[in-house]
Amino acid sequence: LPLAFGSSRRPRRQPKKKKRKKAPGPSRLADAPNPQRGVDDKYWAQRFHYFSLYDCGIQLDAESWYSVTPEKIALAIAARCRPTDVVVDAFCGCGGNAIALARRCRHVIAIDIDAAKVEKARRNARIYGVAVDFVVGDALVLLKTLRADVCFLSPPWGGPGYGEDFRL
Repeated sequence: LPLAFGSSRRPRRQPKKKKRKKAPGPSRLADAPNPQRGVDDKYWAQRFHYFSLYDCGIQLDAESWYSVTPEKIALAIAARCRPTDVVVDAFCGCGGNAIALARRCRHVIAIDIDAAKVEKARRNARIYGVAVDFVVGDALVLLKTLRADVCFLSPPWGGPGYGEDFRL
């Protein structure tokens, strides 16, 4: 309660919040030289944001460097699902969202039309120790045949130069 003007009682002092020390995280190797040909340095510097286990053998192709959902965002999306859900990731790419969904949900079916991307996604899922059923195929055709509680859609968008040649 507010004190009356002139009161001799002092208000209680709120305890100070302790500042948390930042754990060594994704920036720990951000200054390592970029050995990836064709990968812009700005994506290379973010590799641990994309996959926290990047140094354990994560594989990405040139398109995946700018298409993958950062791991924390993928986990936040997955947190919206129930642990009992069956989920379809219709455009899985290198598996970032599928891996996060598999860490949360009962069963994940991940589809991509590019067999090379699906192979990278399989490897990445093994690194994270999660089970995902990967399917090479056209998601727009396969979705008609699948039953799931959640259908996650994050289609390819065209890349960093998308729309540069577009004029009204």
